[in-house]
Amino acid sequence: VAQKEIGVECCITGNTAYRVDCYAKHPIKDMFKAGVKVSCCCDNLLLSGKEGMVPTPTGEELVLVRELGFSWCDVAVVLMNGVDNSFCHVEESWKAKFFLEIDRILEENQIAKV
Repeated sequence: VAQKEIGVECCITGNTAYRVDCYAKHPIKDMFKAGVKVSCCCDNLLLSGKEGMVPTPTGEELVLVRELGFSWCDVAVVLMNGVDNSFCHVEESWKAKFFLEIDRILEENQIAKV
């Protein structure tokens, strides 16, 4: 998957609510370290998760940091992967602005880029 640059979209909270015992056991960190172009999603907000575990866009990124040990720079890569993995056509100029905005937010919050 990594060698062929195939993107893998994960709803960490939805998976944890039904298939994975806890956030710490979710395979997204291992996939990320192996070079898989992972991104986060929320699946269907009405059907994913369980009481107290409803996925949200911001919540999935917070899980990456708080529960799985991702750095904010790692989260930036995951967000960029989401754009690159998209099935819809995204204008290169929009992508460039999106990536610059992520860089700006990291810099504004004094988060070193790796």
